[in-house]
Amino acid sequence: MLLKLNKIACLIIILSVFAYLFFPVSAHSMGLSVDPSEIILNNVPVGKRISVSEFAGEKMRLVIKNKSLQDFFYQINILDAAQTKTSIKHGYKDIPDTSWITPESGQIHILAGDIKTVDLYLKIPKDKQYENQNYQAIVEIKSKKNNPEDLFVLAVQARMYIGTDTEVEK
Repeated sequence: MLLKLNKIACLIIILSVFAYLFFPVSAHSMGLSVDPSEIILNNVPVGKRISVSEFAGEKMRLVIKNKSLQDFFYQINILDAAQTKTSIKHGYKDIPDTSWITPESGQIHILAGDIKTVDLYLKIPKDKQYENQNYQAIVEIKSKKNNPEDLFVLAVQARMYIGTDTEVEK
C-alpha cells in the first residue's frame, strides 16, 4: 500500500514538473479581471445615444486587467442572456437587440500586467414599446489565442442592467 502511494506521489510530481517546464505561462500566470462586474443604468433616455461613463459616471467604464505574463488581444462582445448560462434577474427581461450596446472598441491589446479602460455606448431605438422597461445584457471580454496551440482562452462576463425612461426623447 505504501509503495503504491509513493508511485502515485512520484507520478504527480513528474507531471507537475512537466507541466511547469512546457506550459510555464498557463501553469501559473494566466489571469483576466474586469471591473465593474455589474453595470446598472436607470432612467436611460429612449432614442438618444449615450456614453455609459458620461451617463452613470466613470466607475461604469470597463476596467480590463491582463494579469498574465503575456500580452493579449481581448474581444469585447455584447450578448443576451439566452446566449449564455446567465439567468435573468427578477424584474428584467433579455435585451431584444444586442446592437443597442456598442463598445468603444470591439478588440483591444493589453500588455502583460497592464490595464486598459473601455467605454460602452447605448442607444435604445425611439419607440414607445421600449419606454419604462428593464433589460439585461451581458458584456463578455474574451482573450484571443496568441498561438494556435494555446489550450485556453479566458473570458469574463459582466452583467448590464438597463432601465429606460418613461418618455421618448424628443
